[in-house]
Amino acid sequence: MRPALLLIAACSTAGSAPSEAPAAASKAAPVIGAHAPVPRRAAAFGHPDARGTVIAVHIAAAVGDSVASDRPAYARKDQTVTLYAAIEVEDGKRTVYSDAPALELRGKRVTAQPLSRAPQHTLAWNRIEPTEANISNGDGPTFHFETIVYRPTPIDGSTNRSAITADVRPTLITDHGGGVGTMRFQLAVTQGARVLTTPGIDARRGKGSGGLTDAVTRVSIRTDDSYLGYLTEMYGQPYIWA
Repeated sequence: MRPALLLIAACSTAGSAPSEAPAAASKAAPVIGAHAPVPRRAAAFGHPDARGTVIAVHIAAAVGDSVASDRPAYARKDQTVTLYAAIEVEDGKRTVYSDAPALELRGKRVTAQPLSRAPQHTLAWNRIEPTEANISNGDGPTFHFETIVYRPTPIDGSTNRSAITADVRPTLITDHGGGVGTMRFQLAVTQGARVLTTPGIDARRGKGSGGLTDAVTRVSIRTDDSYLGYLTEMYGQPYIWA
């Protein structure tokens, strides 16, 4: 139902135009330091005797009691979306650590160890949110896809939280959804002097869109399953293909 609704909405939205579908985005290797705010030094999380190097960072989203995965999450307002940290550690063999009860990464079920058993590290969570509420593709002499400016904003109280509840309310623009809409998230993991993050503001779709790829964790919450309910997923986005 969602694609049809978005098509109808697109026809009635000023300053937007359909484009070719972007190439499938890889959920891959997190980037190091991707313009994420560096958290103030916090007490390390994990086991002091554990060894190994953190080589990859993921966010896995679970709707209710479902399996947590690195795919975009869609939920109703009466459902809870939980974001779980997941890290991959190399120490002769690769081990995944996460507190998700059930975990799927890159389309495959994964058996994870608790994060408390991982080598010591710190966790910090950010929103990835647009800085402007309204953007037009029609300003100027010719049609163009206006680039959306995003900014990572730290989530209060998230330091060393192995899981958080997704809150899609924006902090840089006016919240018109009251708890429904779309928000993106980023996780930063610090191990010693190294900071690894999940994809953030640099993960651009490129030609045909001003927004971000699906490599950036996205959560969309709607009021209900009605036609208008699905349209409420659009709150918090400057234009439809954000």
